Amino acid sequence: MNHLVIGDIHGCGRELAALVEMIEAAYRPESSCLVLLGDLFTKGPAPELVVREIRRLRKQGWRIELVCGNHEIRLLGAIGRLRGGVEARRLDRIERETIERLVEHGCLEQAFTLLLEATQTIEYRAAGSHPGFTVVHAGFEPSLGLEATPDHIKMHIKARKDERDWWERYDGSEGLVICGHKPVPEPVLVRSEDGAPCVLNLDTGCVLGGHLSCYDVESDLIFQVRSQQPIDARRLEFALSPTLVPTSMRSASDARARTSVG
Repeated sequence: MNHLVIGDIHGCGRELAALVEMIEAAYRPESSCLVLLGDLFTKGPAPELVVREIRRLRKQGWRIELVCGNHEIRLLGAIGRLRGGVEARRLDRIERETIERLVEHGCLEQAFTLLLEATQTIEYRAAGSHPGFTVVHAGFEPSLGLEATPDHIKMHIKARKDERDWWERYDGSEGLVICGHKPVPEPVLVRSEDGAPCVLNLDTGCVLGGHLSCYDVESDLIFQVRSQQPIDARRLEFALSPTLVPTSMRSASDARARTSVG
């Protein structure tokens, strides 16, 4: 079984379709599992295409696991307020525009069902897989451990500019943790002192003009497609180089690697 983990999509449906095309050319549905890292629909221009791509893949026999991100909770809350009688204009712009787009394309109910499904999985662990790994949207607090870290932190943890990222405080004792949530210019691979991978951040800022990334855990490969979105310098937290990463596949060992600090 190949586990293919896809980073934050954020409504970039065309990029997801391009990435899936690469996956379908290289893998078979009966021996593959796609794990989506959360933040599926909001911010980007085509959330309806994300809904349709997930449904199409499942109809063709692909196994897809949805991990809950912070934007799943926000979008569900906005839909709930709307159904409770709150005027659409009173919703936050990001959620309002996403809902309007989904309604326009007749996908709101299907998206709502997927959102509810995602909330059932705060972290995904593949039973009996090798290598062992955990997928969680944002990460966890190393001082507490995965099991004791509250769900809210697993969906929201992000270092401020003057703080160390949680993965710089993680010693790798709980195995490989794959996350997203914090945009980075290229996948960040952190190794423990013995050289084993312990963290991989796959949010490569697709909605901000970066890339949409996918990691094959068993083969140690990263697939990427370049974003079709314009680079938004005001929102971008990093500088993207047009030659930083290829738009095909490469070994994860080529990603930026650092030794974690215990």
